Amino acid sequence: MIWTKVRAGLQYRVISRATIVQEKAVRGVAFTTLDVDTPVFMTYLMDRLREAGVSIVRGCVLHINQLIEGGVYPFTGEGRPKTPDAIVCCPGLGARTLGGVEDKDVYPVRGQTALLRAPWVRFGIGKSSNKGEGFWTYIIPRRSGDVRWFSLRLDSWRILISLC
Repeated sequence: MIWTKVRAGLQYRVISRATIVQEKAVRGVAFTTLDVDTPVFMTYLMDRLREAGVSIVRGCVLHINQLIEGGVYPFTGEGRPKTPDAIVCCPGLGARTLGGVEDKDVYPVRGQTALLRAPWVRFGIGKSSNKGEGFWTYIIPRRSGDVRWFSLRLDSWRILISLC
């Protein structure tokens, strides 16, 4: 119900080339988007799950069948092995190697994020490479007056700190 209301308020339109401000820009779009404060939202979700009586158990799994066949018993030692009612699997890049999942299409998205106080910024801007390099930079204002800046690069396996 909430998502239906939010989605109805989202907008997307292509900006005509004549009205694009940056000279080197090839094309432009205007859109509204959602910007979630992830730590706050995840805390909210965890609280809702706990209130609903959901058990949260963390453990190291080599194959998804470990959970399907034994539930959380191998991690807690409580009760007897039983098939769980549901499994929420969030392995991230581990999906590439997790037995029973082995999703080779998963790749890393490397990026940096900064939250800045800039109440004078009223609209966002984004820039992406037009050479198929998978590089984006966005500035998205929040109602609070903060601005979220982030840049990212697709399929980057670098482990050293960089400016993306």
